Amino acid sequence: MLARGAALAAAVLLLCLCRGAGGASHWSTFAVPSCRQGRLLFTQEAARSRDHHSAVYDGRRARFLEHFLDHLVEEFGGHNDAFTPTLDGLRAAAPEWPGPNITFIDVGAGLYGAEADKAHAAEVLRRWGCGLGTVVVALEPNDAARLQARRAVRAALRASMGRRAAEECQGRIAWYGAAASDKNGSRAQLRGKDNGASISPTVPEKTRAPQYNHWSGEVETITVDAIAKRHGLHHVDILKVDAEGHDFAVLQGARGLLESGHVTLVVWELGANLNSLYYANWVEKTPTALPRGGLRALQPPHLLSVMRWLDERAYDCFFLGTKVLVPLTGVWWDDAYDVCVRSEGLPCWYDVLCVHRGARRPLAAVWSLATLLAQL
Repeated sequence: MLARGAALAAAVLLLCLCRGAGGASHWSTFAVPSCRQGRLLFTQEAARSRDHHSAVYDGRRARFLEHFLDHLVEEFGGHNDAFTPTLDGLRAAAPEWPGPNITFIDVGAGLYGAEADKAHAAEVLRRWGCGLGTVVVALEPNDAARLQARRAVRAALRASMGRRAAEECQGRIAWYGAAASDKNGSRAQLRGKDNGASISPTVPEKTRAPQYNHWSGEVETITVDAIAKRHGLHHVDILKVDAEGHDFAVLQGARGLLESGHVTLVVWELGANLNSLYYANWVEKTPTALPRGGLRALQPPHLLSVMRWLDERAYDCFFLGTKVLVPLTGVWWDDAYDVCVRSEGLPCWYDVLCVHRGARRPLAAVWSLATLLAQL
């Protein structure tokens, strides 16, 4: 599996498909590098290498890891909203993708951002518009959070495209009060308030965390595969998962789409609710050490196990940052990336973007946002 990562560097050579050899252009906090700049970071020799211990890879891996660890809070912490500039980066690097009829499934559609005033559905639709074939499915099991999100989407669309166009665009959004999971039609207890409400089994029945000492009621579960079938979606351009620790179960519920390569981009949240050790360290504030076998002996799901699961389904994963994306799959992995197993007060809240290796244009665009490291 690790050897497969050698092909990742080759993907950067596809940048010439998206851009000429001119200089960099700028938008938001990202800038698209030219093909020449991309080769400064990922050479043809590296692309042909099958040895993930090679000096070529070691240098690149060390540079990415150093940048990530040095800028955890200000660039990569989940409160920074790296999602929005990444959307802008993708649009600039691959303007022809995905076309006028985007399909977007938003799992955990509550508001986000430093002021909790942004909605992912609105940010996607403002950038790609509402073609006749546009489909957005938004799932938010917390009633109050869902109502707030619907109001925010309406206001954002009206501000960006006018009242009439916004009304038509809102008609392309299907809202669900169900919780996405790996089981269809079951019932689950929702704990927590507002956007933090979760059905994750990682949250113990008795917890010292005040945010989870509130029961929000019982909700029905549904799988992403079932949602796609219900709406006649054979392909999903972007699947965003923010399920407060239940993210891997949501991905398992999208197994059919993922294994067939019918999801181009997956964005999911790495948070303290994903794993019981994470939860002990970051929520309960009880420092807990890794098992004797280290990270690979840790009971899944955790960052590495989820990425390996996605790697087996032909997805390359990256940490989302406000200035650069950091590759994680295959040869790029280092155990130090999983800072959630430690308890020194670092954040345990990050967004991970994964792109299907068969989607050449988006893959090249995503890698172009990683090559920005050469400019920092």
